[in-house]
Amino acid sequence: FPSCENPRRVPPGDHVRLLRRAREVTRYLDRILSDRTKHPNLLGFPNGYIRDTGWTPPEELTLDILTYYAGGWQGSQTYYFLGYDNRYWRAHAIANDVIAATEDVVMDGEHLPVGSVEVETVSPYPPSVYQTPILDTETYRRGDELVVAVANFWQYGEAFYSLKVPLADRTKRYSVMD
Repeated sequence: FPSCENPRRVPPGDHVRLLRRAREVTRYLDRILSDRTKHPNLLGFPNGYIRDTGWTPPEELTLDILTYYAGGWQGSQTYYFLGYDNRYWRAHAIANDVIAATEDVVMDGEHLPVGSVEVETVSPYPPSVYQTPILDTETYRRGDELVVAVANFWQYGEAFYSLKVPLADRTKRYSVMD
C-alpha cells in the first residue's frame, strides 16, 4: 500500500499478489474437496494491513474486495477505521454493485481454469515484478451465462486490452460491465 511519506513506492502490480493468494486457497480446496458444497466459506480481510504511515486509496479497496470475490471467496470484511469518508463507502457500493450483478454465475457456476480466455494489452503496459501478469482474468460459467472478470492491477494507469473468449457462442448477445 502507498505510504503517506512516499505514495509511489509501491511496485507496479502490487495487488496482484492478493489474487494469487486467493487462487491458491480456492485451488487447494478444489484439490482436497472436489465437492464445492463442502468447502468452508472464505472471508477475506481487505485493507487489514494498515500501518502507522500507510493508507489504502478507495479504488484499491474496491479492487481488493473484487479480487477476493473473483478468486472464489464468499465474502470480505474490510478493516474499519475512523478515517473512512464517502469515497470509501462509495468504493464499497461499487464493489457490491458488481457482485450483485454477477454473483449467481460466480457463486453457483463452474470456475473455469486460468487461460480459458485470452487477454492482450493494446496499450503500453509495465512488466510485472511478480510471476503473475498485472492484467489478469478469472472466468465463471453457469449454463449459457459467462462472467469474465478482467482486473487491471497496474495502480498508476488504465489498461486497454482485447479480450478473446473461445467459449462464447457467436449467436448469443453479450454485455460488458465496467
